[in-house]
Amino acid sequence: MKTITRLQLNMAGSANAFCKAHPDPNPAGQSMAAQLDELVGRATALVQQQRASQAASTAAVERKAVLREALNVHFTSLVGIAKTAARTEPGVTIHLRLPRGRTNDAAFLALGRVAVAEATARKEAFLKLGMPEDLLERMTAELDQYDAAIIGQRGAVAAQVGAGAELSIVTQEILALLKHIDSLHRLRFREDPELSAAWKSARNVAYPTAGSTPPPDVTKAA
Repeated sequence: MKTITRLQLNMAGSANAFCKAHPDPNPAGQSMAAQLDELVGRATALVQQQRASQAASTAAVERKAVLREALNVHFTSLVGIAKTAARTEPGVTIHLRLPRGRTNDAAFLALGRVAVAEATARKEAFLKLGMPEDLLERMTAELDQYDAAIIGQRGAVAAQVGAGAELSIVTQEILALLKHIDSLHRLRFREDPELSAAWKSARNVAYPTAGSTPPPDVTKAA
C-alpha cells in the first residue's frame, strides 16, 4: 500500500470514530456518516485482503525455493546416473540436463517433467546403476507441488493487485464524502471551538513534509 493511501485511510478511521462519537442530528449528516462507516469497513477489508495475498505470495515463493533446492539435488543424481548409463548401456541416449540457477519457473518445471519422463523410459537401466526405487515418484510429487506453488503465487499476486485497485477507488470515494461531511461540521461546530478543533484534528491527513511539498488536504472545503 502506498504511504499516502495509508495515511488517508488512517485519517478516515479517525474521522469515522469522531462521527460515531458525535452523531449528527441532521438526517443528511446521519446518512453520510453511515456511508462513511460502510466505506471505511470496505477499505479495512481490502487492506486485510492485500496483506493476506502478500503473505500467500511470500509463502509460495519460499515454498518454491525449498522445492527447487530438493529437486536440484535429485536432478544432479539423475543426470549423474544418466551419464553413466550412456557410457555403459549400449543404445541408451540421454538428453537430461541440469537447470541453471536463474532458470525461470516454466522452464524449470518443463526440464523436470522431461527428466522424469526420460528416466521413467529407462527406469530398469537406471535402477541397475543405483537410482533409488522411489526417486522418480518423489520428483513427480515435488514437481506437482512446485506447479501448485506457481499457481498459488500467481493467484495471490492477482488478488493483491485487484484489492489495491479497488482500494484506490474506495479511498477516493471516502475523501470525496469527507469533503462534504467537513462542510457540514464546519457549520455545525462554528460556535463550539473545542469540537471544531477536535474535528479538524480527526480529519487532518498527516502527510510527510520532509524534503517534499505535501499533497493538499483534499478533505478541506474549497
